[in-house]
Amino acid sequence: MTRIKWYLILAGVVAIYCVYAIATVDRTNDRQQIRTLIQNAVDAVQKRNIGGAMSCVSKAYRDENDLNYDRLRLLAARAFRADFQYKVRVDLQSLQIEGENATVKLHALVEDSGGTELYNRNVMLILRKEPAHHMLFVPVKVWRVTSTQNLGLSYEM
Repeated sequence: MTRIKWYLILAGVVAIYCVYAIATVDRTNDRQQIRTLIQNAVDAVQKRNIGGAMSCVSKAYRDENDLNYDRLRLLAARAFRADFQYKVRVDLQSLQIEGENATVKLHALVEDSGGTELYNRNVMLILRKEPAHHMLFVPVKVWRVTSTQNLGLSYEM
């Protein structure tokens, strides 16, 4: 093939990629985006997917126990290495959105395969919309957890 044909093929692929990226941007309302974020986090924790779980958390995360993003990731990785099965359930109790900030109150329950409670707390999530890129190309704002209250974890664990 000639060089011009390769350039045309490359331009076509790039154009298709760009159209697909723009077409697949999440345009649902903020409430639904936050609900999806929480469900994605629960699914990731259930599957022991550290990358998926931490993608819901802001790099600027800091909570009342002085946990930051890196420490939280370390604790999550340690917990995910546990050699037993568990089930995660979350009950969303309230969701308040004010501009690019949101507060979510939920009840989180983690049980082992025998039904023994490993974690049972009412937790408050503080979220903020942060800049990101959809498919490495389209600038978007996504909801991420920036802080929590009553998480019940500490770095010393």
